[in-house]
Amino acid sequence: FHQLLMPIQIIGSSMNPTYESGSLNLVNRLSYVKSPPHKGDVVAVRADDELLLKRIVASPGDSIGIAHGHLMINNHPLHDQFSMERIPWEMDPTILGPNEYFVIGDNRSVSVFCKVKKNQILGKIIF
Repeated sequence: FHQLLMPIQIIGSSMNPTYESGSLNLVNRLSYVKSPPHKGDVVAVRADDELLLKRIVASPGDSIGIAHGHLMINNHPLHDQFSMERIPWEMDPTILGPNEYFVIGDNRSVSVFCKVKKNQILGKIIF
């Protein structure tokens, strides 16, 4: 069972309002066997010995930065349903490598964000 589906319990508010703290969800570990992750996918990520649930907002080759509280993808502000919340940090633009993705929570005002390699992505959340 755990080879295909991995249960994950949400702890914290970084994915609000999409996923509530305390909810139990499943991650499809075979999601990216035949195709790469896509922008907009919500994925389980292993980063710094933690298991995180985050949304992919940038893909390999994209430029990513945070300016004036907004995510900047390829020098354009990311406009999605979560972009109304300002990010309380700044980040100089960086170009993602051939195997790198940028992930962040939907609750942009409190979320952790990071650059991850494809092998750190454990799978896509299915509900």
